[in-house]
Amino acid sequence: MQLPDFLDFDAFNELRDRMGADKLGYFEVFDPRRHLTGEERSDLRTHGVTVRREQLFFLGDHTLAYKNSRVGVVVGKVLHVTRCKHLSNFVEGLAVGDDAPIAEDIIACRECLHLLRFEGIDLEKERKHHHNEKIIAQFRLALFYETYADYPLYERQHVRHPL
Repeated sequence: MQLPDFLDFDAFNELRDRMGADKLGYFEVFDPRRHLTGEERSDLRTHGVTVRREQLFFLGDHTLAYKNSRVGVVVGKVLHVTRCKHLSNFVEGLAVGDDAPIAEDIIACRECLHLLRFEGIDLEKERKHHHNEKIIAQFRLALFYETYADYPLYERQHVRHPL
């Protein structure tokens, strides 16, 4: 069976004319209000992007996202990766997509890692104290992104909730 030549199909040609589409090919819808630009992706990895609370949302797995990328957010000297109780009053922070923009004195939020049960962290169990401290001290976004893919996020895959 041979497929028809759609360039000779009048209905499609009329539709293309009405749409004002003069080129053929594959087109991807890009909305810079919802999708990271190349520059923003680079900034997230090199020095971070200053974001306001209303620009962030959390996903169905409770991780934080900025546009179509999962991110960590530095507020004060703490790196957050989920919507924990410590983010309830934050107004502005630094969204990061890599460990490079994070200063040495920035620590991972214990509550965030506990909420996600990241690498088995459970702050409620005293017997896990040494394990918890080791994982928190060694936390890196690169390891986090092995479990939670950072980019791109597809809308059909993740439910978005305002922070």
